[in-house]
Amino acid sequence: MNTFRPGQTVWLEIAGERCEIKQLIGSGGQGQVYHTSINGQDCALKWYFPHNATDAQRAAIERLIHKGPPNDHFLWPLDIAVCQGHASFGYLMPLREPRYRGMAELMSRVVDPTFRTLTTMAVELADSFLRLHSLGFCYSDISFGNIFFDPVTGEISICDNDNVAVDGEGSSDVLGTPRFMAPEIVREEARPNIGTDLYSLAVILFYMFMVHHPLEGRREREIPCLDLPAMKKLYGTDALFIFDPKHGANRPVAGVHNNATLFWNLYPGYVRDIFTRAFTEGLHDPGARVRESEWRTAFTRMRDQIFYCHNCGAENFLADEGNLPGPLVEQKCWFCREIPVPPMRLLLGRHSVVLNQDTLLYPHHLDANRRNDYSEIVAEMMPHPTRPDVWGLKNVSGQAWTTVPPAGASVEVPSGRSVSLVPGLRIRFGTSEGMVL
Repeated sequence: MNTFRPGQTVWLEIAGERCEIKQLIGSGGQGQVYHTSINGQDCALKWYFPHNATDAQRAAIERLIHKGPPNDHFLWPLDIAVCQGHASFGYLMPLREPRYRGMAELMSRVVDPTFRTLTTMAVELADSFLRLHSLGFCYSDISFGNIFFDPVTGEISICDNDNVAVDGEGSSDVLGTPRFMAPEIVREEARPNIGTDLYSLAVILFYMFMVHHPLEGRREREIPCLDLPAMKKLYGTDALFIFDPKHGANRPVAGVHNNATLFWNLYPGYVRDIFTRAFTEGLHDPGARVRESEWRTAFTRMRDQIFYCHNCGAENFLADEGNLPGPLVEQKCWFCREIPVPPMRLLLGRHSVVLNQDTLLYPHHLDANRRNDYSEIVAEMMPHPTRPDVWGLKNVSGQAWTTVPPAGASVEVPSGRSVSLVPGLRIRFGTSEGMVL
C-alpha cells in the first residue's frame, strides 16, 4: 500500500519548504521511494516504514547530510522529510537519471558496453569509494543493487547511501548482499567496515570484467543444494579463488564457466595480477586487500592502452607490461585473430597512452600532481583538414606547447592548433614532456 498519493506534500526540515509527491518509484525492505518535485526540480524521496524510522536511523541521516557527499556520483541524502499525521520520516536525495542502467543488465548482456566504458566505470567506482573511505565512512553493501551506470559514457551512480556508517561504528542490521560479503562476515567473525568494503569492491570489479563470480568454480558445481551452510563454506570457510595460482581445486568448469576463462585470458597481465592478489592474499587477510587507489591506477592504465584492430575494429589491449620505449610485443586480435597494425603511443611519465582517433588527454596525464583529474580535456586527436588519413594532437589546454622533432628546430604549438604525429617527436606540455612512439 502506498503511503502517499500523487499531489500530496511532505515538509523538508532544512530547506523549510514543501516537496510534492509525483509518483511511486519502488518499494524495498526499508521503505518506499517516490519521484518528487521541489521548486520545479525533480528529486527522489525515501520514506521509511514505521519500524525502520528509528532515532538511530534519523541521526545517521542527519550526520550524512551534515557531512555532504564524497563526490557527485553518490545519490546522497539532502534533507529530512516529515509529514503531519505520519509517525515516520524520510529523506530527500537526487533523482537517478533514466540513462543509468542496473548492473544486473550488464551481467545478462541486456546492455553490452565497450571495454572503454567498463574501464571508465571501474576508475569511477574505485575513486568514489576511495573518497567515501577517506571521510571515515563504510558503505556496508557494495553490490549490484546499489550501483548503476551509463552504458555509453561509463559514468556511475551510487544509491542507497542511508546505510553508510562511520567505520567501526555501524549499528545497522545491513551486513551486505550474499556473494559480495567478505569471508569474515560470512563466517560471522566481523561486521561491515572499510576492509570488508574493499573485498566487495573487488568482487564487483571481477564481475564487471569476467561476467562471473571469483569464487564460483568446480566447487560450486559440485554442491547439490546451495543452501545457507553450503554458501557459508563456498564464500566463507572454504573460499578459494577460481584462478588461484597455487591451488587448482576450484578452477572454472569447461562448458559451464566459459565467461571466466575467456575474459581472464583476454586482459593484460597486470590486471590478472591485481585480481589474483585481491582473491588470494586479500581473501584471507583483510589487511592485504587491494586499495581503491591501486584499482584506479590499474584501470586508468588499461583504458589508456586500448587500441582498435585495423581488420575488425575490436578493442584490444597493448601487450605492454611497462612504460619503456621499446618495441611492442606482437599480438593477435582476440576477435579476428589477425595481427593488428601497431598503434602509435604517447609516453608520458608513468602513462603510456595509445593514440587512437578518439583519444583524449586530461590534466592527470600531463601533471603528476593532478592524479585522476578528468575535470577538463587538454588535448584531443584530430584529422588533418585536407588529408583525413593523417591525424594530429590538438592543443585545447589554453597553454602553449613546444614540439621537438627527431631532426630540426623546436616549434611552439599555441592552444587551438594541432601537431602532426611522427615517431620520435617530443612534446613539452609545460612542466611535463611526452614522446611519440
